[in-house]
This record gives sequence, C-alpha cells and structure tokens, in this order.
Amino acid sequence: MKRILLSVFAIILCLNVFGQRKVDFVVTVPDPTPGQFIQTGVPFNVTIHFLNNGPDSIKRGDSLLLEVLAGGSTVLYSAKTSFATKFPKGDTASITVKNISVTISQPGASTICGIAIVKNKTSDSLRDISDSNGECVPVALTGIQNPAFLNDKVEVYPNPANKSTTFSYQTLTPGQVNLSLYDITGKLVTTVVNEYETPGKFEYNVNTENLKAGLYIYKLSTGDDAISGKLIIAN
Repeated sequence: MKRILLSVFAIILCLNVFGQRKVDFVVTVPDPTPGQFIQTGVPFNVTIHFLNNGPDSIKRGDSLLLEVLAGGSTVLYSAKTSFATKFPKGDTASITVKNISVTISQPGASTICGIAIVKNKTSDSLRDISDSNGECVPVALTGIQNPAFLNDKVEVYPNPANKSTTFSYQTLTPGQVNLSLYDITGKLVTTVVNEYETPGKFEYNVNTENLKAGLYIYKLSTGDDAISGKLIIAN
C-alpha cells in the first residue's frame, strides 16, 4: 500500500514539475516619456507594453494584473483582466490606461511606473521567471502652470549647460524660496538657494563642471506653490 501511495505521489510530483509553464513577461512603459512634465491634477495617459519572451505560452483564461504607480508606491490605477486568447512566445501587446491623475502635494522629480503581472487560472501551474514585472519612467511633476509668486517662469541659460548655468526668476510676493536640482531618480543633487526673499528679480550661477552629463530636474518653490523644469548637462 505504501508503495502504491509513493508511486502516486511521484507521478503527481512529476506532473507538477514537467507540466509547469514558464514565461518571461517583459514590461516596458513607452508613454509617458522620460523627463515629461506632468501637471498635478491634470489627467494623462500611461501606456504599458508587454512581451512574452517565452519559453511557454500564456493560455486563454490566465489573468493579468495591471497597476500604475507614482513615485514607486502611490497606486494610481489597479485592475485585473484575463487573456481572451492564447498569448504565445514572441507575442506583444499594449494597453493604454487613460485619464490618470496625480494628486501628490509636492511637485518635483518623480517616477511613473507601469506594472503587469501574469497569474494562472488554468489547470496547470504557471511561473513568471521575469527579472522585473514593470518599468519606472522619470518624470517632472509640476504644480499650477503659473504660480502666483512667479512673474512668468524660471529662465535657465545656457541650457544645455557645460561648465555653469544661471537660474533667473522674479518673485511677486515675499516668502521663503527654495531652488533645488535633482537627478532623474529624484535624488537631491544641490540646493541653489533656500532663504527668505523679498519681491524682485534674482539670478544664481551654478557650477556644473562636476555633474555627470544627462537630464536633471530643477524645482523652484515657495509655500504651497512650485514650478519645475529640465536642465541638460552636456559635459
């Protein structure tokens, strides 16, 4: 009897091992684009593209969890769907999630992440062997388009910058002003100014010789208002 039970267990184990499907589900986010400005409170679209890199097929009825995150943790969208047809190795597809809105109170450098996870709903088992189930795109979250404390906008010249660049702006009301520079991951690179300023025109020169070439995000803020922009370093 024990031999029979052991044989049955061995058969079940073999079926589970050899019947298990494996898929490398590759996820990318082509929209929004890196460095894109996204105004808080204004709807925008996110496109999630995925590829079944094999080795096995995704079957009809297998489920798909889609999520869009801001800053890597704030869930903006979450929904479950299922595959209506077989999705074999090499097939690609895209889903556009429309009219997403960010309500984060602190504008500046952030990320928009698209997540897609395949789950099993058929009789056999399914294992996703992907290194990652999503992609995060660096973006610039901006506040209102023309903050009340600014006359018009921040001028940055030269931009692209090589050895140095100058930030120029005009304030209309007195208040604590902060002008900071971030890399595309949202990490603070330098604080240009953080002090109380009276109404007037201001210029600050920043040495950029030690910065790596690439895209940076600056943020000028006072009180609850802020405006962000791009700075390109071409060292």
